[in-house]
Amino acid sequence: MTRRKYPSMPFSYAGRQLEARAVPAADKCEICIYENNRRLIRHAFIDMQTVRDAERYNLDLLGDMISTTIEAVNARRLILPPGGASES
Repeated sequence: MTRRKYPSMPFSYAGRQLEARAVPAADKCEICIYENNRRLIRHAFIDMQTVRDAERYNLDLLGDMISTTIEAVNARRLILPPGGASES
């Protein structure tokens, strides 16, 4: 069994260096925003079986969800906590 590499994508917003990551959690994957390796917010979940099914058709659902999350931050549809704050 090979180990899965989960995608991440760095980006900047309002002078902050952030990273959108796909993070494994049981039988699903979470799309989260990180700053300085601290999770700021969880944005979305996707079932891993759905991800595997899509990969059979060469679709990158995790990459697409990460891009959509970054777009939501840049369009201010997803509000981040102030710098230094993190999700508990």
